[in-house]
Amino acid sequence: MQRIHNDCLRSVSAGVTPRPVIVTLNQTKDWALLQCEVNGASPQPDVEWQDSSGNRVGSEQPQVSEREGRFYISLQTTVTKTDHYSCVSTQNISHQIRAETYVFLSDKVFESGSGVSISGIIVGLLLVAVLVALLVATKFGSIKLCWNRELEMEQELQRERELEMEQKLLRERELEEMKQELLRECELEMEQKLLRERKLEDRQEPRKECELEEMKQKIWREGKMKTMNLDPWRERKLEEKRREIRKECKEEEMKQKIWREDGLLQLLDSPETPAEKQNGYSTGNSKEAV
Repeated sequence: MQRIHNDCLRSVSAGVTPRPVIVTLNQTKDWALLQCEVNGASPQPDVEWQDSSGNRVGSEQPQVSEREGRFYISLQTTVTKTDHYSCVSTQNISHQIRAETYVFLSDKVFESGSGVSISGIIVGLLLVAVLVALLVATKFGSIKLCWNRELEMEQELQRERELEMEQKLLRERELEEMKQELLRECELEMEQKLLRERKLEDRQEPRKECELEEMKQKIWREGKMKTMNLDPWRERKLEEKRREIRKECKEEEMKQKIWREDGLLQLLDSPETPAEKQNGYSTGNSKEAV
């Protein structure tokens, strides 16, 4: 019972101090505005800002309000370097409670104190970025070069295919023209051959007619000889008689021809008659008339 009583007395003497709440109201690359809030503390505590070394950080005047015996305190501060900052709430000297936050400002030195600035890191990152860009550009350039070569090869192959197609079409046209020429020559030869055959037929028709006529006469003579029952001796006699008749006919024709020529000469050499003079004919006119 005595122990419980002592604990109660200790809690009453210590009071009620809730944990502070830290809020970053605003921040740029050069500074940050922090706010510490202690809500519902009793009795009223002392609130302050400290850095990582325990040094007090300058701040504004705290804003204090009281409701039903409890205190609500708000304290703001502006920091200008990267560090760990703590909001400390103190009731009496023996009782403290704190809340901590970390603030990073881009143009300040890191907490480790290695002396490496953000600008150096940025320069290093830029160098790395440049190297990566160069590697990417080189890779892209090589890829683009390969792609251009492939494109040129494809275009060259396409041109070769087009040239082959044109040559093939030309060969086909030449073959077609040669075929047409051969067909025309064949047609011309056929026409000439038909013309020659027709001419030969036209020439052979009279011969055929003569041969047919001779065959008819021969058949007629043979048939007549069979009907007359002539012997070869009589046939020879008939043939000799025919020859004599032909000879006599030729001699008679020669005589008549000579007689006509002699009569014409006598007519040309005779003088004009009185009847011819009366009719107005002259020897010259008679010659012309003859």
